[in-house]
Amino acid sequence: MLKRITYLWRRGDLAVDEFRAHWRAPHGPIAAKYRGLVAYNQNDVMARPWAVEGACSAPDGVVELWFADEVPEPGVDHVVGPQLMQDEPNFMSGFTGYELQSDSISDPTTWKIWVRGRWRNGVCDDAALERLASRLGSAAGPRAIAQTNVVDPETELFTRDYLDVQSDPPRVLVIVDVGDNEPSPVVLDEIERIARGVDAPIVGTDGLVTREARVVSPEL
Repeated sequence: MLKRITYLWRRGDLAVDEFRAHWRAPHGPIAAKYRGLVAYNQNDVMARPWAVEGACSAPDGVVELWFADEVPEPGVDHVVGPQLMQDEPNFMSGFTGYELQSDSISDPTTWKIWVRGRWRNGVCDDAALERLASRLGSAAGPRAIAQTNVVDPETELFTRDYLDVQSDPPRVLVIVDVGDNEPSPVVLDEIERIARGVDAPIVGTDGLVTREARVVSPEL
């Protein structure tokens, strides 16, 4: 199914709590009406525990949307889209996203660790990335689940011409679902050590710690 990941930056005159409150409502309920939407997560960025030199700026929120395959033009809605675009400048200053194919929808969780980077030397190595995800999941704890999300380098970015754009966001992601407990500094240090190791298949990494709010859950 189609998955869309979008990074959001808050408007400079808004406090973090004001940004999150507007995102929850009225913005969230508008997006929840997307035709063909299967699941919708709002992820508040709570921390950025590490970033290599030259890494892109940290967003204030990360959107995850999943769309059903059987819907014509998934992710396109000529009614909801204009409503969202009208509201976005009310609380955002920047907006950049991309789309990829996803085999599954992640289970609801509270805390996540996002390891974001680019292929080392430009060489795609899915097997090595899966091994990295396994190591990161193990480091995060016995109940942690790590999933890989890889965006094709030729995929066009999803942007707004009236909001700032992150021109080259990381396209290789390992998202570690930690559970209900905030990851400890010890866990985050170990995640960083693994992610930045010389044997890791990705470089230019940063780490985001997010707290999830699931707006739309898939029907069972």
